[in-house]
Amino acid sequence: MALHNRDRLNLQSKQEDTTMNIVKKVVLGNTFVLLARRSFRMLPPTARKIITVGSISVSMAVAFAVTSAVASGIKVVDMNDQCDPATFNAAVGDGTCVSSHAGVTFDHFLRELGQTQKVGAWNFVPGEIRLQDGQAFQARNRGGEVHTFTEVDEFGGGFIPFLNDLSGTPVPAPECLDLGSLEFIPAGGTGTPETEEPGVHHYQCCIHPWMRADVTVR
Repeated sequence: MALHNRDRLNLQSKQEDTTMNIVKKVVLGNTFVLLARRSFRMLPPTARKIITVGSISVSMAVAFAVTSAVASGIKVVDMNDQCDPATFNAAVGDGTCVSSHAGVTFDHFLRELGQTQKVGAWNFVPGEIRLQDGQAFQARNRGGEVHTFTEVDEFGGGFIPFLNDLSGTPVPAPECLDLGSLEFIPAGGTGTPETEEPGVHHYQCCIHPWMRADVTVR
Protein backbone atom coordinates (compact mmCIF):
# COMPACT_ATOMS: atom_id res chain seq x y z
CA MET A 1 0.00 0.00 0.00
CA ALA A 2 1.39 3.38 -1.00
CA LEU A 3 2.48 5.73 1.75
CA HIS A 4 0.86 9.17 1.99
CA ASN A 5 3.14 12.20 2.22
CA ARG A 6 2.50 12.52 5.97
CA ASP A 7 3.43 8.86 6.51
CA ARG A 8 6.61 9.31 4.49
CA LEU A 9 7.58 12.33 6.58
CA ASN A 10 6.91 10.44 9.84
CA LEU A 11 8.97 7.45 8.65
CA GLN A 12 11.82 9.72 7.56
CA SER A 13 11.71 11.52 10.91
CA LYS A 14 11.90 8.20 12.80
CA GLN A 15 14.84 7.06 10.70
CA GLU A 16 16.65 10.35 11.32
CA ASP A 17 16.01 10.06 15.08
CA THR A 18 17.39 6.51 15.09
CA THR A 19 20.48 7.61 13.18
CA MET A 20 21.05 10.52 15.58
CA ASN A 21 20.73 8.20 18.60
CA ILE A 22 23.35 5.87 17.13
CA VAL A 23 25.69 8.80 16.46
CA LYS A 24 25.16 10.12 19.99
CA LYS A 25 25.98 6.71 21.50
CA VAL A 26 29.19 6.46 19.49
CA VAL A 27 30.28 9.99 20.40
CA LEU A 28 29.38 9.56 24.06
CA GLY A 29 31.07 6.16 24.09
CA ASN A 30 34.31 7.61 22.76
CA THR A 31 34.13 10.49 25.26
CA PHE A 32 33.51 8.00 28.07
CA VAL A 33 36.57 5.96 27.12
CA LEU A 34 38.75 9.07 27.02
CA LEU A 35 37.54 10.10 30.48
CA ALA A 36 38.17 6.58 31.76
CA ARG A 37 41.72 6.57 30.45
CA ARG A 38 42.33 9.92 32.14
CA SER A 39 40.92 8.61 35.44
CA PHE A 40 43.29 5.63 35.40
CA ARG A 41 46.26 7.91 34.75
CA MET A 42 45.23 10.00 37.78
CA LEU A 43 45.24 7.03 40.17
CA PRO A 44 47.46 7.44 43.26
CA PRO A 45 50.98 6.01 42.76
CA THR A 46 50.33 3.18 45.23
CA ALA A 47 47.26 1.99 43.35
CA ARG A 48 49.00 2.25 39.97
CA LYS A 49 51.97 0.27 41.29
CA ILE A 50 49.70 -2.50 42.58
CA ILE A 51 47.77 -3.01 39.35
CA THR A 52 50.92 -2.92 37.21
CA VAL A 53 52.93 -5.32 39.38
CA GLY A 54 52.17 -8.38 37.25
CA SER A 55 55.21 -8.16 35.00
CA ILE A 56 57.72 -8.31 37.86
CA SER A 57 55.93 -10.93 39.98
CA VAL A 58 54.76 -13.51 37.50
CA SER A 59 57.81 -15.80 37.67
CA MET A 60 57.60 -16.05 41.47
CA ALA A 61 53.85 -16.58 41.26
CA VAL A 62 54.16 -19.46 38.80
CA ALA A 63 56.73 -21.18 41.00
CA PHE A 64 54.47 -20.81 44.02
CA ALA A 65 51.48 -22.07 42.04
CA VAL A 66 53.34 -25.26 41.09
CA THR A 67 54.24 -25.87 44.74
CA SER A 68 50.67 -25.24 45.95
CA ALA A 69 49.13 -27.42 43.26
CA VAL A 70 50.50 -30.59 44.82
CA ALA A 71 48.48 -30.07 47.98
CA SER A 72 45.49 -32.41 48.12
CA GLY A 73 41.99 -31.71 49.35
CA ILE A 74 42.18 -27.96 48.76
CA LYS A 75 39.23 -26.39 46.95
CA VAL A 76 40.48 -24.04 44.20
CA VAL A 77 38.65 -20.89 43.13
CA ASP A 78 39.72 -19.60 39.73
CA MET A 79 40.12 -15.84 39.24
CA ASN A 80 39.54 -15.16 35.55
CA ASP A 81 39.95 -12.27 33.16
CA GLN A 82 40.63 -11.85 29.45
CA CYS A 83 42.63 -8.63 29.38
CA ASP A 84 44.25 -7.59 26.12
CA PRO A 85 47.91 -6.81 26.91
CA ALA A 86 48.49 -4.26 24.16
CA THR A 87 45.55 -2.01 24.99
CA PHE A 88 45.54 -2.43 28.79
CA ASN A 89 49.26 -1.70 29.09
CA ALA A 90 48.97 1.31 26.79
CA ALA A 91 46.09 2.76 28.82
CA VAL A 92 47.12 1.97 32.40
CA GLY A 93 50.84 1.13 32.33
CA ASP A 94 53.32 -1.59 31.49
CA GLY A 95 52.67 -4.79 33.44
CA THR A 96 48.95 -4.21 33.91
CA CYS A 97 48.18 -7.23 31.73
CA VAL A 98 50.75 -9.97 31.19
CA SER A 99 48.58 -12.31 29.14
CA SER A 100 50.36 -14.03 26.25
CA HIS A 101 47.49 -13.55 23.82
CA ALA A 102 45.06 -10.87 22.65
CA GLY A 103 41.81 -10.52 24.56
CA VAL A 104 39.15 -8.00 25.54
CA THR A 105 40.41 -4.54 24.64
CA PHE A 106 40.55 -1.82 27.26
CA ASP A 107 37.92 0.24 25.42
CA HIS A 108 35.53 -2.73 25.21
CA PHE A 109 36.15 -3.48 28.90
CA LEU A 110 35.11 0.05 29.87
CA ARG A 111 32.08 0.10 27.62
CA GLU A 112 30.77 -3.23 28.92
CA LEU A 113 31.36 -2.17 32.51
CA GLY A 114 29.57 1.12 31.95
CA GLN A 115 26.58 -0.60 30.36
CA THR A 116 26.17 -3.66 32.61
CA GLN A 117 28.11 -2.76 35.80
CA LYS A 118 30.31 -5.81 35.28
CA VAL A 119 32.56 -7.40 32.67
CA GLY A 120 31.55 -11.02 32.17
CA ALA A 121 35.03 -12.41 31.52
CA TRP A 122 36.26 -11.02 34.85
CA ASN A 123 34.88 -13.48 37.42
CA PHE A 124 35.45 -16.02 40.17
CA VAL A 125 34.66 -19.64 39.31
CA PRO A 126 32.86 -21.15 41.05
CA GLY A 127 30.86 -18.25 42.44
CA GLU A 128 29.38 -20.51 45.12
CA ILE A 129 31.94 -22.54 47.06
CA ARG A 130 30.64 -25.25 49.41
CA LEU A 131 33.06 -26.75 51.92
CA GLN A 132 33.11 -29.16 54.80
CA ASP A 133 34.19 -27.82 58.17
CA GLY A 134 37.99 -27.75 58.21
CA GLN A 135 38.38 -28.02 54.42
CA ALA A 136 40.89 -25.55 52.98
CA PHE A 137 40.42 -23.42 49.89
CA GLN A 138 42.55 -21.00 47.90
CA ALA A 139 42.32 -18.64 44.93
CA ARG A 140 44.23 -19.22 41.70
CA ASN A 141 44.76 -16.41 39.21
CA ARG A 142 44.22 -17.72 35.69
CA GLY A 143 43.98 -14.26 34.14
CA GLY A 144 46.50 -11.69 33.03
CA GLU A 145 45.90 -9.01 35.69
CA VAL A 146 46.53 -8.76 39.42
CA HIS A 147 43.50 -9.64 41.58
CA THR A 148 42.63 -10.00 45.25
CA PHE A 149 40.45 -12.63 46.90
CA THR A 150 39.43 -10.69 49.98
CA GLU A 151 36.91 -11.59 52.67
CA VAL A 152 34.47 -8.76 53.40
CA ASP A 153 31.58 -8.42 55.84
CA GLU A 154 29.41 -7.05 53.03
CA PHE A 155 30.08 -6.76 49.31
CA GLY A 156 31.04 -3.26 48.22
CA GLY A 157 33.45 -1.31 46.08
CA GLY A 158 37.20 -1.75 45.89
CA PHE A 159 40.00 0.78 46.20
CA ILE A 160 39.73 2.23 42.67
CA PRO A 161 36.92 4.84 42.79
CA PHE A 162 36.36 4.94 39.03
CA LEU A 163 35.75 1.19 38.78
CA ASN A 164 33.53 1.39 41.86
CA ASP A 165 31.31 3.99 40.19
CA LEU A 166 31.05 2.07 36.92
CA SER A 167 30.19 -1.18 38.71
CA GLY A 168 27.45 0.47 40.78
CA THR A 169 29.32 0.06 44.09
CA PRO A 170 30.48 3.60 44.92
CA VAL A 171 31.00 2.82 48.61
CA PRO A 172 34.13 0.70 49.15
CA ALA A 173 34.07 -2.36 51.36
CA PRO A 174 36.14 -1.21 54.38
CA GLU A 175 38.39 -4.27 54.10
CA CYS A 176 39.46 -3.16 50.62
CA LEU A 177 40.80 0.16 51.87
CA ASP A 178 43.43 -1.45 54.10
CA LEU A 179 45.95 -1.93 51.29
CA GLY A 180 48.65 -3.17 53.63
CA SER A 181 46.60 -6.21 54.64
CA LEU A 182 45.45 -7.24 51.17
CA GLU A 183 46.94 -10.23 49.39
CA PHE A 184 47.60 -9.31 45.77
CA ILE A 185 47.72 -12.35 43.52
CA PRO A 186 49.52 -11.79 40.22
CA ALA A 187 48.82 -13.62 36.99
CA GLY A 188 49.65 -17.31 37.35
CA GLY A 189 49.78 -17.11 41.12
CA THR A 190 47.79 -18.67 43.94
CA GLY A 191 46.67 -17.24 47.23
CA THR A 192 47.40 -18.57 50.68
CA PRO A 193 45.21 -21.60 51.58
CA GLU A 194 42.53 -20.71 54.11
CA THR A 195 39.86 -22.35 56.25
CA GLU A 196 36.69 -20.75 57.58
CA GLU A 197 34.29 -21.28 60.44
CA PRO A 198 30.86 -22.74 59.58
CA GLY A 199 28.62 -20.16 57.94
CA VAL A 200 28.53 -18.03 54.79
CA HIS A 201 31.54 -15.85 53.98
CA HIS A 202 31.77 -13.17 51.27
CA TYR A 203 34.86 -12.77 49.07
CA GLN A 204 35.54 -10.17 46.37
CA CYS A 205 38.32 -8.66 44.31
CA CYS A 206 39.25 -5.25 45.70
CA ILE A 207 40.33 -4.06 42.25
CA HIS A 208 37.38 -5.37 40.21
CA PRO A 209 34.58 -5.40 42.82
CA TRP A 210 32.00 -7.23 40.68
CA MET A 211 34.23 -10.33 40.96
CA ARG A 212 32.54 -12.05 43.90
CA ALA A 213 32.02 -15.42 45.54
CA ASP A 214 30.27 -16.85 48.58
CA VAL A 215 32.03 -19.52 50.63
CA THR A 216 29.63 -21.70 52.60
CA VAL A 217 31.04 -24.00 55.28
CA ARG A 218 28.87 -26.74 56.77
